[in-house]
Amino acid sequence: MNFINIIKNLFFRKKRPQQPKTITPIKAPPPPEQEINPKSYCQYVKDLEQWFSPSILKTCAYKWYSEKCNGQGIRLAVLDEGLVKHRLLAPLENKITRENFTSALGTDGFTDISGHGTHVAGLLIGPLSLYKGDICTGLCPDVDHYYHFKVLNAGMGFVDDMNKAFEHIIALPDNERPHFISMSIQVPLKPNDPLTDDVKQAENNLATLKNLGVRVIACSGNYGVHIPGFTDPISDRVAWPARSPNVKGIGAIDITDNIATFSSEGSEVDYVSYGVNEISYSNDGTGFAKMSGTSMATPRHVGFEVCFASWLLKKKGMDIRFIMQNMDDLLRQYNFVHDLGVPGKDPDYGLGLLRFGA
Repeated sequence: MNFINIIKNLFFRKKRPQQPKTITPIKAPPPPEQEINPKSYCQYVKDLEQWFSPSILKTCAYKWYSEKCNGQGIRLAVLDEGLVKHRLLAPLENKITRENFTSALGTDGFTDISGHGTHVAGLLIGPLSLYKGDICTGLCPDVDHYYHFKVLNAGMGFVDDMNKAFEHIIALPDNERPHFISMSIQVPLKPNDPLTDDVKQAENNLATLKNLGVRVIACSGNYGVHIPGFTDPISDRVAWPARSPNVKGIGAIDITDNIATFSSEGSEVDYVSYGVNEISYSNDGTGFAKMSGTSMATPRHVGFEVCFASWLLKKKGMDIRFIMQNMDDLLRQYNFVHDLGVPGKDPDYGLGLLRFGA
């Protein structure tokens, strides 16, 4: 390199952008395992003349379709990776809002490299389909509006991006703000770790959302197995944000109602739902995939709560603010909480599993 080029590099090189004072990574646990033939795993419900995934059958959650309470009157948001344009979601596109809160170059709200975001969305709003070979993967396709906020890219992201999404939701008018937020995101904060600035800001935002009547639900994390560097008991590995006092934490069980080997356990687990080999949409925009993780258990649980809130609103004439503030009590009052494990709340199963006929 000659002398003139050295001078140019010294005086005209671009300044690097300043990094935030604290950068806390977030991530979404598992990739899709494989493409599958849906009908080889699913069952037929004659009354509805539809195929449903095993977990929907096991909780009798298909009855929400019989009740015609699949999210009407409710707004729902997901923070995850992006959501592709899947053929089975085409009829719902007019009520889906995608926003990209990441700084990942060359991506937008439709970009879902890992397939995680599309899979989670399908577990919530995947509708009934008349196409041969299709199955119903979701419980609440009839929500008034569905917000899909991209805070992950290729399964990774930062708490700063979550805060942007939280602050956007807080700023929405009351008649547009979602009633539920589902987050299949885990941050490996140990119980005694000091909170970084970005996590402190997130906690403030979560408290504000709770005060606004928004119910935030997150996965307990996939730290059930031994994690190098973790010396805490296996029953105290619930990830943040599920361990936040302003968030409901969801663990995972398999189809036989046993705790999944990966599911994080601890006092912050509020409920469990099915999260092993869950079937939903793939990010190729046409097919299906199966994934395992508390990431899958969370939308399974959230979908049931959304339908329940819709039912209370539509069939019981309850005020939505009252419903959101008293959700846990109402679930027990109407006998939708199936206690698992030792009687009462425990660190394995929390309060239990939501299903018809508890």
